[in-house]
Amino acid sequence: MPSLPVKLRALRAQKDWTVRQAAEKIGTTVDNLSRIERGIRQPRARTLRKFAEAYGVDLESLLTLEDVSLPKAS
Repeated sequence: MPSLPVKLRALRAQKDWTVRQAAEKIGTTVDNLSRIERGIRQPRARTLRKFAEAYGVDLESLLTLEDVSLPKAS
């Protein structure tokens, strides 16, 4: 049961995005994203919604302790 920072790093890795690419898609800074992924900073609700949208997962799955997997490409 991964923590939020672990989930966010795993989802970014599954998309094969760098921190910079993910930050651009989410609309945050590289520094902010890095701190969120390391558990130093807690993301705001608006930022969590942007993570979910960018990674193609629902917000609830980010906030629960269940594993998150990306939807299969069509």
